Amino acid sequence: MNTRADITVADSVPYVALNADITVESQVAHVALKTGASARLDRSVLVRINAALDAVEDASGVDMVVLSSQHGFPTGLTVPRGGGDDHDNLLAKTCNRIEAFPKPVIAVVTGSVVAGGAELALACHYRLAHRAARTGFPYAQLGLVPNAGATQRLPRLIGAKPALDLLLSGRLVNVSDASLRGLADAVFDDNTYQAVVDFTASLKSEGCAPRPTAQVRRGFVNAKAYQTAVQEARKTATASHDSAAAHIIAAVEAALVLPMEAGLAFEQAAYDDCSETPKSRALSHVFMAEQVAAEHTKRPDLPPMSSVAVLGGGPYASQIVLSAFDGGLRVNWVIKDEAQRRNSLGHVQSILQNAVRNGRISATSADRFRDALSCSGEAAIVEGSDFVLRAARGQRGVSLPVDVPLAHCLPGTDPRLALQFAFISGQTRLVEIVLGPDGQHTDLRAALRLAKQLKLIAIPQKAGGPCLSERLRHAQWRAADALVDRGQSPYTIDAAMAAWGIETPPFAAADQAGLTTVARHDRHADCMNWARVLSDAGRSGMGETGGFYAYDAARTASKDEAVTDLINKTRAPAPDMPSAHIQRLIVGAMANEAARALREKQIDRASDVEVVSVHTGLTPRWRGGLLHAATAEGLLKISHAMASMKHLDAEFWTPEPVFTDLIKNGRGFDDI
Repeated sequence: MNTRADITVADSVPYVALNADITVESQVAHVALKTGASARLDRSVLVRINAALDAVEDASGVDMVVLSSQHGFPTGLTVPRGGGDDHDNLLAKTCNRIEAFPKPVIAVVTGSVVAGGAELALACHYRLAHRAARTGFPYAQLGLVPNAGATQRLPRLIGAKPALDLLLSGRLVNVSDASLRGLADAVFDDNTYQAVVDFTASLKSEGCAPRPTAQVRRGFVNAKAYQTAVQEARKTATASHDSAAAHIIAAVEAALVLPMEAGLAFEQAAYDDCSETPKSRALSHVFMAEQVAAEHTKRPDLPPMSSVAVLGGGPYASQIVLSAFDGGLRVNWVIKDEAQRRNSLGHVQSILQNAVRNGRISATSADRFRDALSCSGEAAIVEGSDFVLRAARGQRGVSLPVDVPLAHCLPGTDPRLALQFAFISGQTRLVEIVLGPDGQHTDLRAALRLAKQLKLIAIPQKAGGPCLSERLRHAQWRAADALVDRGQSPYTIDAAMAAWGIETPPFAAADQAGLTTVARHDRHADCMNWARVLSDAGRSGMGETGGFYAYDAARTASKDEAVTDLINKTRAPAPDMPSAHIQRLIVGAMANEAARALREKQIDRASDVEVVSVHTGLTPRWRGGLLHAATAEGLLKISHAMASMKHLDAEFWTPEPVFTDLIKNGRGFDDI
């Protein structure tokens, strides 16, 4: 330990155990926390903070305390439900201790500070933030309520509306953002040390004292606006039936009327109410699956990447180009057809203009994106690219450098490497990386590097066939078709799955994909592919001819009696099955296909299924992923339902052996 002033009490502290460097300069104790490169906040870091506070609390040579870390302010979830190890909520005790500390405590906020780290910073008396620092609270996304004071301290600092936006959305927001005015006491750009020296000197010149957040009232100045924000948020939460959101809103409302101690007790009770609900367990399960999957892109052997080539135009290619821009990559875009090249460039330009207009990006960022793009009909511009992405049909004849990794980015298979981006509403957080029989480790490493650059969750797979999401989607369609074979209406099936939580249920999804695409998938002999039946009848999907549904000019779907008549002429209708039975059969069929993929070693872990099923819209997030949902429904119930399905496609409906093993041992897919 280095000291530059008297720190009388500290001499007896075991600093090796403390694992925090305390340097005293001008009577300011600089506590540099050793968190490791990830800046992860865990129980050991909390212990170190308390030990540091013990060391300086009564030290005569210390008037002020600064908490910082070389790798960014400590961050992350400390609650066990989020993978943390803080079983007795030492975080809350530490936050309360900091707030009541007799000497001013300053948090130096750098990096992305979320969850427990953000709550720790809120408890400090002052916050000095780097301009690029971001903060967020992912608790609601896990079906949880913060339990270290965020619902009480955050609205005191910035008011109800921005506090609720931050607490409910889970978004990362720049601490210096105008909407968070009042969160940071000062913002700096580059030299952290000098910024701390200047800030502490400024506080000293003002004769500053501890400023407990409990005593801050600026967020309560306009009580009417505060209540209005609470009421508006409550309307949205009520419509979504989100119990965690409702509890967070109630806690923020309580902050206005309750003293801090009572408000913290209210928050803890709300946390306890939510923490053991099935929904919270499901949300936490998929969150942990995402954390496991995120490890793929943290490998140390990934190659550098600064540019990619995209082959082909059209909407899908445009989305890949925009994702590459967001990842800071230069893009060499080859579009052979001049008209398509013009249209694709116009599409990208329009999206950038809208993003600037809506404030999602700055005009400077849009210009930087444009400068990073080269577009031509000539393959020569591919030269120098680190990775080539085939993003449209008809590109296999393009002459390419032999030593550059090449990936097929369309539905279907590739003997070397295929990437499947899960675009939903133009956004994606997932890419499936399918290494084919001819694929090399260099291909996999390049694909993982691209995923890291694009900030995507990557799910590597080994297969000579389709990616996991395609297998699951095809299993869903196959199961839905079998139910129609058994006399059920497509509309009854879709209504049941929509009630289960799928945003685009099977037959609506078939229309969206295009009936000719879905019609390509074979069925067992004497079993029907109903998309093929409708396609043969001249229906195409969401176009003018309609698909399983009829569509108006705004593409709003409605039931079509002509479809019902066509199906009923082919097979006799039957009374509607209960929705729960339909759900059990379709979820079971998809889970069974996932079990086959695990048995065939296409994927390494059951948790990969959860990530893929959630990010491709096959399972609602609040159900925790496909296999978690199947386990929650009851594997025995699902097995019995599938085994009793009287259908010619018997092999498809036969439960995989893993079902029997899990049922026999009283376990579920979560235990794999």
